[in-house]
Amino acid sequence: FVASRTMTMWTSHVLAIAVALLSGAEALHAGRAQHSRVNVRMGPPPAGLVAVSFNGKAVNVAPGTPLSEAAAKARVRVRYDCKEGKCGMCEVKVNGRAMRTCVSKVPKTGPVTVVVP
Repeated sequence: FVASRTMTMWTSHVLAIAVALLSGAEALHAGRAQHSRVNVRMGPPPAGLVAVSFNGKAVNVAPGTPLSEAAAKARVRVRYDCKEGKCGMCEVKVNGRAMRTCVSKVPKTGPVTVVVP
């Protein structure tokens, strides 16, 4: 009886610790997930840079930067295949106009809004 009671207590303590650790990890993971979804309002870009927003994720880049590079900086995945502007897989809407990220550059003036399908 004493051995089984000790084993039961030990098991319940281990389970309690495991639950506490897992709950903490889930809370930490949930906190990161929430943080990544928060849209932070940015002030005006520093001199010489243009504000570019990819599906709500804003970055500041130099005018003339390839759109594909700006998307990577914003951590937005844009599908592509040929990298020559021929296949059309990387087509996005830039300020309402269809453009291909593999051959297009960030305009000289902003702000620029890019919608990635």
